[in-house]
Amino acid sequence: MSRGLLVAVAFSLAFGATAAPRTGEPAARAKTLAKVRGSVDALAQDGRRIAWINTKASCGKQVQILTLPGRRPVYVGSSRGGSCRLRGQTFGAIALTAGGRVVWQGLAGFGNTEWDYDLFTAALNSPRTRLAAAFAFAYNAGDPDDYFQEERSLPMAADGTTALFFGHQDLGGYKGIKPGIFRLVGRRSKRLSDVTGPGGLAVSGGRFAAATNSPRCCNSTPTWSHDGTRLAWIYHRNLWTIHADGTGDRQLAAGAASPSWSPDDSQLLFEHRETSGARGIYRVNANGGGLRRLAAGSTPASSPDGTRIAFVRGKDVYSITPGGTGARKLTKTKRTTSGPLSWSPDSTRMAVSRAGDISSVRADGAAEVRLTKSRRTETQPAWSPNGGEIAYAQGSTIAVVNADGTGTARSISTDRSPSPQTASSPAWSRDSSKIAFMRPSGGTLWVVNADGSAQRRLGSGKWDSPQWAVDGRSIVIGDFSEDGDLPSDSAIRLVSLVDGRVSVLAPIRRSTVEIRNARSGRLVKRFAIHGYARAIALGSDYVAFLVNHNPGLRVELYSLSGSFRTAAAVPSRVDALSAAGRNVVFATGHAIRRLDARTGVVSTLATAGRTPIGLTIEGRRVVWAENVRGVARIRAVAAP
Repeated sequence: MSRGLLVAVAFSLAFGATAAPRTGEPAARAKTLAKVRGSVDALAQDGRRIAWINTKASCGKQVQILTLPGRRPVYVGSSRGGSCRLRGQTFGAIALTAGGRVVWQGLAGFGNTEWDYDLFTAALNSPRTRLAAAFAFAYNAGDPDDYFQEERSLPMAADGTTALFFGHQDLGGYKGIKPGIFRLVGRRSKRLSDVTGPGGLAVSGGRFAAATNSPRCCNSTPTWSHDGTRLAWIYHRNLWTIHADGTGDRQLAAGAASPSWSPDDSQLLFEHRETSGARGIYRVNANGGGLRRLAAGSTPASSPDGTRIAFVRGKDVYSITPGGTGARKLTKTKRTTSGPLSWSPDSTRMAVSRAGDISSVRADGAAEVRLTKSRRTETQPAWSPNGGEIAYAQGSTIAVVNADGTGTARSISTDRSPSPQTASSPAWSRDSSKIAFMRPSGGTLWVVNADGSAQRRLGSGKWDSPQWAVDGRSIVIGDFSEDGDLPSDSAIRLVSLVDGRVSVLAPIRRSTVEIRNARSGRLVKRFAIHGYARAIALGSDYVAFLVNHNPGLRVELYSLSGSFRTAAAVPSRVDALSAAGRNVVFATGHAIRRLDARTGVVSTLATAGRTPIGLTIEGRRVVWAENVRGVARIRAVAAP
């Protein structure tokens, strides 16, 4: 190796002379296995071999494999032609099998809405680089649930003779490759499972584990049950419910909008966009099951006495019985009609926005009274619980009008600033004394007395759809979102009326974990953990996760059957795990840390000179890379 410094250091696989520290004991001294000129940005090991990517090496020498003990690294990859260099950015991703086959990935191209990845492979007995797979897919940078919204590597893992990777294709000549986990088989790949955006991938002992995080966005239109014990809301376009104490969440229906409780809280109505593009009114039992289509239409609302369901169809208001029969058109003239509908407490009338004015429509269809006449568009009527008034939104104003049509409408909140913000979503307190509303342009929640006095700002965020709790002491809010502007911290929140303190009620963040046979893909076990998985590692009889609980990051261990074993809090800068035997290793800054899978005790194994790269454990051998002034050092220490 005439033009590069390359020193390999003999290193015993047994590590018999090195003892790992107990808690409180000084860290062990790390050994240097090799030094290479350049910079290592990815590292992997399996069996007797360690592989890394040296991004500063010359053509054909970027992928290097060291076979222990005491052998010099060798290069794999093409040394001539267009494929001799790593194409694009390597993304810090590499996997190595015990037989000396290495797999790595590079960024082949990108655009405002597209990523293109190449997956390469080479081996000690077949060192020429070949393209194993190529993927091109679209992404939405504004969607927090788009796995590809940020520049990142695709998960890969290898063990023994098995190499796995996550792949997806929805652009170019290979459209229709669904996101999933694939196994590299010779020059081809085999799909093992369907996985969308895994939070981690690990393989060991003939099994692999993959974790998929529940969606972050979006949470909207929260609505309390009449008894205040449960909340329904739309989560990632699906209908969910949860108990008031934040437990017992469940999905009831897919593709839902505009949820509404039946008067006895036994059922939920909702709007569903059907495959034809039309909208339908559906009903589902609050405890699950009993899903039924009732009619074509949108924004359903049940009358307080439970005898009729009103909804919008086209330019008219209709009603049906709770069983979906007896359809009746209630409006006599065709005018632009928009929901939501709001029933009077006595179930005789409903308020609705028609042609930009607020109208009161008789439940028997006998009459319609226009309550407001304005040049400005008036929407989102809300009938007061005492039956006397109707609140509505009018540009930057929240106004109220007498429900019987007498008197004139009056403003109770107007933004008179040079750049007034739109007011929306008026919601009455249960005693009809206050109105909560939003100014979505600033994402602020406001409360004002029904007479227009004592207006105050409760809080701000990307919030919308306020609704009062039964006890009147808090307001529940959902997300304000629009195309290209989705909240990254989406949630259903409770805002205290006393001090404005905000707490998250839903959703319960989860990661769904699947353990499968690494050759056939057969499902072995599926379970869920609380929090979002950021990394995963497989031990002999456990799965280790790096879990974000927002706030708080923990390393958590579960048995292969899904039962919790132990956990340890770690700093937020931890981003990777590796496991073997009873040892789970991770790095916090320069410290190499070990979690004992049997006792749950965390100790320090060693201290790196620079930020550890590619930290991994094989047997008892813990290996990582350090880049120091143009030279990369491959370092190791023994775990107990």
